[in-house]
Order: sequence, then structure tokens, then C-alpha cells
Amino acid sequence: MEDSGFRQTTVLARRYFDVLMGDTINTTLLLLQTPILAMVISLAFGDVSGNMSIPLAERIAAQQHQIRFALALAAIWCGTTNAAREICKERPIYLRERMVNLKIESYVLSKIVVLLVLSLIQCGILLGLTHWLSPQGVQGDLIIMFFVLLLISLAGITLGLLISAAVDNPDRAITLVPVVLMPQIMFSGMNIPIEEMQSWSRFISNFMVVRWSVSLLEKLWMRRLSSAFYNELIVLIVFILLFTILSIQILNLKEMSFKRAAAPRKVPKEEAVICSVCSRKIISGRKECPQCGTAFHIQCIANYCPVCGASAGQKLTFRKVKSTAICPLDGRQIDGEGMMCPYCESVFHVKDVEGLEVCPICNN
Repeated sequence: MEDSGFRQTTVLARRYFDVLMGDTINTTLLLLQTPILAMVISLAFGDVSGNMSIPLAERIAAQQHQIRFALALAAIWCGTTNAAREICKERPIYLRERMVNLKIESYVLSKIVVLLVLSLIQCGILLGLTHWLSPQGVQGDLIIMFFVLLLISLAGITLGLLISAAVDNPDRAITLVPVVLMPQIMFSGMNIPIEEMQSWSRFISNFMVVRWSVSLLEKLWMRRLSSAFYNELIVLIVFILLFTILSIQILNLKEMSFKRAAAPRKVPKEEAVICSVCSRKIISGRKECPQCGTAFHIQCIANYCPVCGASAGQKLTFRKVKSTAICPLDGRQIDGEGMMCPYCESVFHVKDVEGLEVCPICNN
């Protein structure tokens, strides 16, 4: 894969699109999310016959505010769930293709391109059905609102890819999706207005995509395409770029850790040696016979090698023992006390080895 980044992105996007279209059941379920969400939004926020003491205009405004929040949340939810499994489920393929110069940027961008096409369909269904099913419709410029929802969904896609790059399997990715999206709801300003939040809560809300998304849709409804609208649009684009860059960096860092783990490690000699006495692997406390080189645990060997009988440390001398064995030197029986070699355990008459420094049998 020595091709340019653009060619790699094109090839990978085409392949990913074929895979997505081949998995008809999963793709159908993804597309069915939006009609269901649109019906839920319309049923939940379509009624304005609440407190009749509140003017109708105010009730409609409150209803539209709730619908815009629900649309923003649905868009980021769909984008995140669409992308949350797409990298981690292909990890073996990704690692194999990285060995032939696959560019990480091209890989991530190919995912974004195909998932953006899927989100384009989802956002169209979501906005169109909600506008059609809600009694008051969705007020505001629907065309601009559609592109803003698409941008919100793109932020969700990049957030999902970030989750997918950070975990190792799809199950963990799906588990993390609600954990990541729950703060988006709590700090969006929907439950508690931003102005009424504590200082630390207000600070956290600055990093919530839903907060800026709802604010953008709010300005669309008020038809206030002022500098504040474009500033918030830039903030949303910054989130998208930040999530994309973090995904690439995490993949790069994880690949470095994989390479370090796969690198051949110099195994200490002790780890590959079996003790000749207890037949267990010697991890520490190793001792070798200076004569035959056999290795033992320190606790398994005395003062001489049990294999060849050589001294395993200090030089030992004959020791007195009670014995009735036959002396190997003169063939006479030893009556009572004799001298035994500590290496070969041969027993001699005391006078036969008196003054000798080595055993006449094993020469130790």
C-alpha cells in the first residue's frame, strides 16, 4: 500500500461501504433508529395543551425548545452508536494492513466518509418525520437545520470513533456509549439553565457537544444568524477535528504498545532451566555444578552435585560413618567405623584413606 492518502481513503471507503451494504440486517436496524426516534419525539413533545394559564405562544416556544434539544440529542446519539464499534471490530485487519503501510489518517477518514452518508439519510428521516408528525411542526429554516443536524451527527461519529479506537472489543464500546452521552444530557443546559449552574458545572458544560448544538438550533429558530451563531458553528467544527485527531493519536499509541509487546524479549537464562532434583523451573536462586554444569535450586542441592558427585561449593573431606560394607580398595569388610567419600559415597577403611585429599574411586 504505497499509494497516496487520497487513494487509500477512496479504496478503504469503497470497501467499508460494501461491507456495510452486505450486512443488511445491521444497516436496516441503524436506519430504523431515526423513524422510531422521530415518533418518540413527536409523541413526547407534540402536545401544547398543558397549563392554559400560560399563553399559547409561550407553550409553543417551550415545545419547540424541547424538540430542538431532542433532535440534537438524537443526532449525536445516532452518530455515536453508528461509529462506536467500527474500529475495534476490525482490529486484526487494521493491524495486518498497517504492516503494508496503511495510513492511519486514511483509515479513520474512510470511516467518517461512509458513516457521514449514513447520517445524511438518518438526519433527513429524523427531521422530516418529526416535522410531519408534530402538530406544530418544527419551526425554523429546515434546510439550514438539516445541515446543522448533519454536523451534530458528524460530531457524534467522530466521538464514536474515538471510543472505538480506545477500546479493544465492540462490547466495551457499546457499554461506554451511554456513559459518554449521559453527561451530554446533564450538562447541556436543558435540565438546569447554564446561567443557574455552579461554576464547575458551567465549566464542564463548555465541553459538551449537545450544549452548543442546542444553542445553534435555538438561534436558527430565532432566525438570528449573527456572529454568535457562526462562532458556535466553529466550536462544533473544533469538536469534530479534536475527536478525529484524538482517534488517530490513540491508534498510533496503541500500535506502538502492540509493537513493544510483540518485540522479542531477552529471556533470562534462569527462566529456561529446569532443576535436576525437583524438576521445577528455576526462576531465582540458581546454582550450577562446576564440574558438569547441571543447574539446581539452591535449596535442592547440598554440598555436592547429586548428578556427578563433584563439589558444589567448598571442598569436602572424608567423613566417618558406621558401616559393614566391603572396602573397594582391599576387598576386606569394614567392621564398625569407616571413611565415606562425600561425592561417590564409597566407604573405606580409616587407614586406607588417611592423608588422602582426593577419593581413589571418583578422584574428587
